[in-house]
Amino acid sequence: MTDTPSPNATLGPIWRGLTALLAAGLVLNGLFMLVGPGGWYAAVPGVSSTGPLNDHFVRDIGAAFFATGLGAAWAAWRTQRGGLLPAAVFLGLHAAIHLVETLVVGHAHGSALAIELLGIHLPAVLAIALVLPPPSTALLIKLAPEALIGQRIAAAERHLGVPLDYMREIGRAAPALLAKFGVISGLGRQDVTAPAEALHFASLGAVQVDDCGECVQIHVNLALKDGIPPAHLQAALDNRLADLPPLAALALRFGRAAAENDPALETLAEQLQRHLGRRAMFDLAIALGLARFYPVLKRALGYAKSCSLIRLKVA
Repeated sequence: MTDTPSPNATLGPIWRGLTALLAAGLVLNGLFMLVGPGGWYAAVPGVSSTGPLNDHFVRDIGAAFFATGLGAAWAAWRTQRGGLLPAAVFLGLHAAIHLVETLVVGHAHGSALAIELLGIHLPAVLAIALVLPPPSTALLIKLAPEALIGQRIAAAERHLGVPLDYMREIGRAAPALLAKFGVISGLGRQDVTAPAEALHFASLGAVQVDDCGECVQIHVNLALKDGIPPAHLQAALDNRLADLPPLAALALRFGRAAAENDPALETLAEQLQRHLGRRAMFDLAIALGLARFYPVLKRALGYAKSCSLIRLKVA
């Protein structure tokens, strides 16, 4: 809901896809070991050289693969890196054991070695890479300030669909300060329970009060990315509340009332809380604060004039 990149504890689309692929492989391998230990023992090259078949032992290891696969699937579904920790620990230790045995005993060769590289070591490396959070923006900026700042801001501009000239100026003058914006932006993405519809329309209502076309456009673009119907967004911009779903209209009015300190705010907040619950109100309050943060920042830095000239586009 904001217009700056930030360090992220969640999985992006590419990493989420890799996590889902890893989860599928772990679950399928675990099921094969649980259901058909003899077939698994005969099918995987190199396994027979480690000792005679023990159905119970194969099923035990299969249970571990299956459980860690479910953890990886949960991580992909929730887009949370933390769910990959059990898989990373298990696969990392599993790969380390095989590596030591290969170096000391040397039993892996030919197709067995290929299976170890692709089926054991690669998943372990992938799981560890997935579970580790990306380096902090502050650290990366210290290592390569100009290149990183330009790259991050350009990526944010592509994602948000508007220029971020004020961010470039801050990055040139105070790169360490720019890194702190990620912490602010991250507040709106942690453990969110409020529905996306309420968050988007409440934020849109608040940012409209600040009359910053560029910021409104950002919220329109992000809402479109989240699947909010263009017709509903256009109705909000045109103030046609009757054409909005009840929750969207209520959230939009709530956002505007909060930004304007309208006396109707208390009544609107009570209505939203009855509908969404108290926990969701925390998310909405944070979203409103973030929605107003950037317009105020831009005005204070003298970017309000150019900001207000943008032509809003819903589609």
